[in-house]
Amino acid sequence: FEWNTDPNETTTKGIWFSQPFIVRKTGGEEVAIILVDTQGLGGDDCTPQDMSTIVGLSLLSASTLIFNVKDGLRDHVLRDVHSYIDHCLQAVETSAGSVGYPGSEGYDRKTFQDLLFVIRDWRRPVPPLVYGLDAGQQYLNTRLETKAPQRKSARNTRQFIRQCFANIQCYLMPDPGVNARSQEFKGCPNELTDEFNANLRNFCDFLVNPDTINVKTINGRPITGHEFGQHFEDYVNMFNSISGARDRGEANPQTCDIILINQLKDKYTTEMSALMATGICGRRLLTTQSTDLIQSLKSEFLKRSTAESVVRELTDQLSRTLETAFKQKDEENENRRLTQTNAKITELVAEFKRDIGGHIRPGDYLSDHTLGKIIDTKREHTVNLFDVFARDDPDLFAEHKHRLLTQLKSEGNVFKCNNSRAIQELNTRYETITTSFMNKFDEKMNELFIDENKYYTEKHLDTLSATILAALVRELNQIDVGTELVPIEPYRQALTRHVKSKYSNYRQMNSKRADQDKTVMTTVLNNLNKLYEEALDAWIQCTDTDDRQRFLDESRLIRTSIVSDNIPIYGQRLNLLELNALFDTTEHNMGYIFAQEVDARCTVKDDLVVNRAMQWYNREMTKEYGDRSYIRRDRLRTIHEKLLAVAADLFQKDQAHRTPDEFKELMADKLKTVYDMVVNENNRNAPTVPAIGIDLGTTNSCVAYYRPGSSGQPGKIIVCRNTESNTDVTPSCVEYGDYGEVVVGEKAMNNLLANPRNTIYSAKRMIGRKFNDPYVTRYREYWPFRVVNIDNYAGVEVEVDGESRQLLPEEVSAKVLSKMKSVAERDLGHPVIDAVITVPAYFTDAQREATRSAGIMAGLNVLSIINEPTAAALVYKLDRFEDTSTRTVLVYHFGREFHVSILRVSMGEVHVLAVNGDDYLGGDYIDQIIIEHCLSEFYSQTGVLVDRESCEGKRGMRALRDRCQREKWRLSEVTTATIAVDNIADGRDLSVELTRQRFEMLNKPLFERTIDCVTRTLMIVNDGAGMTPDQIDDIVLVGGSTYIPYVRNMIKEYFNGRQPLQSGNPMYAVAAGAALQAAILNGNNAQRLRHLQVQDVTPYTLGIKSVGNVMSAIIPAQTPVDGIPRNKVYPTRRDNQTEIEVEVYEGEDAVATNNTLLGKFVVTGIPPDRAGKQKVSVEFCVNDEGILKVRAVVLTTGVTHEFAVNEHKGRLSMEELLRRRLH
Repeated sequence: FEWNTDPNETTTKGIWFSQPFIVRKTGGEEVAIILVDTQGLGGDDCTPQDMSTIVGLSLLSASTLIFNVKDGLRDHVLRDVHSYIDHCLQAVETSAGSVGYPGSEGYDRKTFQDLLFVIRDWRRPVPPLVYGLDAGQQYLNTRLETKAPQRKSARNTRQFIRQCFANIQCYLMPDPGVNARSQEFKGCPNELTDEFNANLRNFCDFLVNPDTINVKTINGRPITGHEFGQHFEDYVNMFNSISGARDRGEANPQTCDIILINQLKDKYTTEMSALMATGICGRRLLTTQSTDLIQSLKSEFLKRSTAESVVRELTDQLSRTLETAFKQKDEENENRRLTQTNAKITELVAEFKRDIGGHIRPGDYLSDHTLGKIIDTKREHTVNLFDVFARDDPDLFAEHKHRLLTQLKSEGNVFKCNNSRAIQELNTRYETITTSFMNKFDEKMNELFIDENKYYTEKHLDTLSATILAALVRELNQIDVGTELVPIEPYRQALTRHVKSKYSNYRQMNSKRADQDKTVMTTVLNNLNKLYEEALDAWIQCTDTDDRQRFLDESRLIRTSIVSDNIPIYGQRLNLLELNALFDTTEHNMGYIFAQEVDARCTVKDDLVVNRAMQWYNREMTKEYGDRSYIRRDRLRTIHEKLLAVAADLFQKDQAHRTPDEFKELMADKLKTVYDMVVNENNRNAPTVPAIGIDLGTTNSCVAYYRPGSSGQPGKIIVCRNTESNTDVTPSCVEYGDYGEVVVGEKAMNNLLANPRNTIYSAKRMIGRKFNDPYVTRYREYWPFRVVNIDNYAGVEVEVDGESRQLLPEEVSAKVLSKMKSVAERDLGHPVIDAVITVPAYFTDAQREATRSAGIMAGLNVLSIINEPTAAALVYKLDRFEDTSTRTVLVYHFGREFHVSILRVSMGEVHVLAVNGDDYLGGDYIDQIIIEHCLSEFYSQTGVLVDRESCEGKRGMRALRDRCQREKWRLSEVTTATIAVDNIADGRDLSVELTRQRFEMLNKPLFERTIDCVTRTLMIVNDGAGMTPDQIDDIVLVGGSTYIPYVRNMIKEYFNGRQPLQSGNPMYAVAAGAALQAAILNGNNAQRLRHLQVQDVTPYTLGIKSVGNVMSAIIPAQTPVDGIPRNKVYPTRRDNQTEIEVEVYEGEDAVATNNTLLGKFVVTGIPPDRAGKQKVSVEFCVNDEGILKVRAVVLTTGVTHEFAVNEHKGRLSMEELLRRRLH
């Protein structure tokens, strides 16, 4: 469309899309949205006439007019809006005659629909509290309010604007930000403020909401797309017709004629609509009536026209208008004819379907020929009816007749398909039922043989089979529908054939069972004889008589009972002669056993006396030791001989059946065992080499020992130095080479890039864990070596001498421990055997046992496995050995893993109150965050992504990890570090500058998670009563990550400004504590520490599986390891229950089997009784070695079962550990 406002300027070319933007309301109604964006108003090249034309055209064509205004609704803006609307109303008058102006007498309607002011860049004078529609409406109401102090023109403007629109709204937009005012701004939303973007999204959602958007209406009626185009053209022509070059007075006559033309057009439309209201009009009749009416209206126009000078031009305009109206009515008539024709076709097709359906009753099956004749007859009748309907103009209906025939053919095919399908379904039904009867025959026959011992005579079996077949045939005949199209006879024959083929199998089974019965009864006789033997043996074991006649009497009673119980079961099949012959043989053999048992009872009496003598011996030997831990060997031998002589005299009187010499020899033999144990204990307490403490770390390991002071002076911890790397720590890295070469430590770490497949590190992360453990799965993607499944546990695979070799993590850790043993021996100058090894506080029982196994394979006698925070607390106590006060200490251990412990430290005791930890915190995670930051910066600089799967990428990633670790430590001392890796990808070098501030920002969430863990640990102290940070007396830092300044400041702030303590070097605190514990346990060179006791807690709940797979806790998590038994009582669950299976689990899940299974055992000897009457007490006890012992007692009988869980939880036997120790 074109409209002209200046002879020298033409505005053209609105952009129209081939498909409209369609939205659907909640009810399904479709609405097309057209968005029109006009040029801006108020420019230097835009005249007032231009601006009025743009606004006026927009007002008439749009349902919602949006004024995009900067800063606010000032009075000059309202005046301009008033002017634009006034110009538009002139156009309305021009097209429709005088309609009145808003504010004039008798004016009571809204000329336009909706007006929306968008106040953009809203920042002056003061931003609103909120932006958006509600704030804008408040502002709009204020600006359009009429007040007495205002000038009359201002009040008229506001009243005029309000009266012109059905609805006026306002939306306040915030300032988009400084970037939007920059010359370099390219329109990217990311450069705008978040507040602006959020309000922009809200505005768009409000503007085009399908359920609230305004629909364009003309005379109160929504318009279609076609009508919109016509009205738009009329509006453009309208504005062109009131060009500024034309005088308003000269336009009035033409305005009247245009009004008359519109009136005549309305009259034409009304009369043609009345003609068409009677029904469908033929094309010829409609054309004739229209021509006559147009001639009549032209005559009327010539009589009433007032513009004689332009009468021809207006007459042509009238003709065009009426011609357009005729086309619309012709199209409307054609659409009506099409609608009625479609309805008629639908009616005839429906009647066709009803008529055919009436010929097919439910259950009828027709042949194709019969059904085809019915369909052809009904189709011919239906076509005749349509010909009657179309008789006025058959040619116009030819296409519709063809469509009717197509639909009738389709519906006929549907009937044919349905009929064929019904026949096929009947066949399928017969087949299915016949198959089910075949299966039913098999079921009935199988029921005859459900008892494994049951068999029949051949005649009886034939009769049973025939009876079953006859019943099935009767049922098959009852389902016959009686149609010749699908006869039942073939299915009867198929059933009979099946029965004949299967029956031979049942006859063979019956014959086989008859033969097997003899074999079965032979087994029964042997079993009854065994039962007799077991009953007689049980009587021998529980009786105290030595009378053989009583033995024979009991034998007869047991025989009689067994025969009486089994005669009703087996009847005549039981051969009593053969059974008694077996009983006689057994009775003869058991007679010898009875005689042997009588002799054994004398031995028991000896054992009772020996046990009393051993107890007396132990008490006397304890008195001899007194406060000493070691006695010279010659002196110890003398004491033993003296106690042996006294014991022989003291207990002789209780053994009348033995001579004094026999008894003395017995005492010497039995007490020698006790004496040997005393000697071994004494030897262990003899002055020897010190025991060592090993911090078996994930990344680095460290070894130390305690050197006692002289003359009562305090001793000190010596950290052993690795002379190969000239450091106090050794990388926990093992390289496996050819020809049996194994390299541990710095050299192995340096070869990691060259031999990644065979260089194993972080074995501690896998030790004791399942292969599918999420923790192992998480790390597996970062490790260059191969992780494999070894009996459901995680292991590694290396290639040695061209062959693959699988290793458990404890085997790798054993190499590290062996290295630490060598470091200590080089430092001490002599061999080392005894050691204490540290583990994280959250390690499970399986992980601790695997660590102990690693120590054994390394050639160590593992004195204890101790928690790392507990070890650090021992160092804290060593520094304050003379302090007699009781203090509550929190150990913050932030190394490669993170764990926290709260301990109460007193003069002679370190008591662990609570332990906690997080597998997914630690130095490795800090390294990974720095790595990802460097890769992101590298991509931003170069646009190159590092391929982590390629050889080059893997090499680069390993080099990058090494650089990140090194620079991380430097950032604790300097404020800026540079991470550089040559040729990391695509021939490009990586160089990233990392400031301490950026480093802290990247890792802040991780650091804060450690504080969350501290908070959780404080909450579980005192059985869940909790503890506040102010109740912690001292905070001890352990681990390399505690060097980070941000971490230290964060801890200081959490504990209200208190400075954390640091016992020596945090990197070595754990090894030092382990060395101290080793000295305490060894006892030979730490006499000053021998009264210091360490009491740890269980990190996880220990319990058993109870009814419903519920975890029944017996020792909750955080329970002190004090050697005190804890128990729960469990009743039997069913009548006559004589045993209970106990499954021991470790973990915090309420579902027992979701936790770690430690072992199973069965409690037997429960007397038969009603459910719940008998009860079993299950008792758990954890000793200082972490060994869980389980004891179950049947309360009514005292029958006791004991079970040491550690005997079952290891993956390698002691023999296997010692064998691997040699390799």
